[in-house]
Amino acid sequence: MFGLRYSESNSAQVTSFNIDSRFPVGKRWRINPRLRVDLRRIMSDSSDELIYTPGLRIQYRRSRKLRVELEAGKQFAQRELINTDIDRESYFINLGYQVFF
Repeated sequence: MFGLRYSESNSAQVTSFNIDSRFPVGKRWRINPRLRVDLRRIMSDSSDELIYTPGLRIQYRRSRKLRVELEAGKQFAQRELINTDIDRESYFINLGYQVFF
């Protein structure tokens, strides 16, 4: 799946591009590699920030009524300012479940 998004507010303009895929592994498992790229124009100082967020979601379908998901990834951000550049990295992990009634 491919996605493109544009948003504009008083504080920033953001253009996002997403790639999300899904691969079945047997009957119960699904693997979803993902990538999101954001280009953010920050209005307060007219700086640009580029954010890359690769991730992986793994889904286990226990039955038709129960699913367990694990998602993990890393975010890289680069912001160019007039006098300096700021580089940030962060990690995320989410664990959840879905029950269908």
